[in-house]
Amino acid sequence: MMKLKMQATKDSTESAMALKKEEQKLVMEHDKIISEIHLSRKKRLAEIESSKMERIIECLGKDTLVAMARVSPFSLIIVWKRLPDQDASRTRP
Repeated sequence: MMKLKMQATKDSTESAMALKKEEQKLVMEHDKIISEIHLSRKKRLAEIESSKMERIIECLGKDTLVAMARVSPFSLIIVWKRLPDQDASRTRP
C-alpha cells in the first residue's frame, strides 16, 4: 500500500513538473513573439521617419537647407513670420 502511495506521489510530482516546464516554454515563446512585434514596430517607425526626412529634404532642396544652416535662428524667425499663412492651424514661433 505504501509503495502505491509513493508511486502516486512520484507520478503526481512528475506530472506537475512536466506541466510547469510546458508553461515556462509557452511563456518564453510568447515573450519572444511580443519582442519580435515590438522590434518590427520600431523598425517600421524608423523607416517612416527616414522616409519623412528624405521627403522634407527633397522638397526644400539642398540650396535652401545650406542657406538655412548658415543664418541665425533669429533670422529664420523673421523670415518665417513674413511667409503667407498657408494653414490657419499652423502656429508660428
